[in-house]
Parts: sequence; C-alpha cells; structure tokens
Amino acid sequence: MKNKGFTLVELLATIVVIALISGIAVVSYNSIHNRTRKKVYETYEDGMKVAIQELVIDEPNLLGVRVPLSYLTGQSSGGITYPLPSDDPYMDLIKNPNDKTDYCLGGSYAKAEIVNNKTIITVCLRCTHYQSSSC
Repeated sequence: MKNKGFTLVELLATIVVIALISGIAVVSYNSIHNRTRKKVYETYEDGMKVAIQELVIDEPNLLGVRVPLSYLTGQSSGGITYPLPSDDPYMDLIKNPNDKTDYCLGGSYAKAEIVNNKTIITVCLRCTHYQSSSC
C-alpha cells in the first residue's frame, strides 16, 4: 500500500518559498507606488509652470510676483489684485494622489521672472506628503 500525499517538510518548504516570493512582491510594489506618486507630483509642477506662463502672457504686470496656486485654479485671489480666473482658470485643482479630498493649496505658488533676458519659472508645490525641492 502506497501513502499518497505530501510530507510535512515538503509542505513547509512550499510555504517558505511562497512567503519569500510574496515579500519580494510587496517590496517591489511599494517602490513602484512611491515612484509613481512622485511622478504625479512632478507632472503637477509642470502644469503649474505652464499655467504661470499663460498668466504672465495675459497679465504681464504679474511678472516677478509669487502667484498662489489658489489663484491659478480660480479658488481665491490669494492677494492678487487682478480679477480671479474662476470662469476659465489656468489649471485644474491639484489633488493629492493618496487623498482625493486634499487639494494641495496651502503654501503652493508659482513665480515667473526675467533674469539676464531669460525667463525663470519657480514652482513650489506643498502637499501633505510632498514638497517641491524649490520651496
């Protein structure tokens, strides 16, 4: 009579191999997720650069002025004396990829200035889990 089935050692070895593969997969997933989140914020920064360029074309007197993100998205004037672009804002609200209720408005700004005949654009994006290197 033959015994059918697996021994305890074979079962334990299989469980250990599955655990190792799962551990590697989780670490890889977290790394990919963090890189993707950073890319999302960098894309938002690029959008802010385009928005400040468009704003300065429309309102040249804002050249050299720190324009709050809340103004670019049409949410509040943020101290800017020009009419708020609420009907046609320069960009959409920036949402935190981790929390869709967090709009990254506090302390974020963009600034365009001319230095040595070159336009320099500075973007500072401040969110709950991210801050631009230029802040």
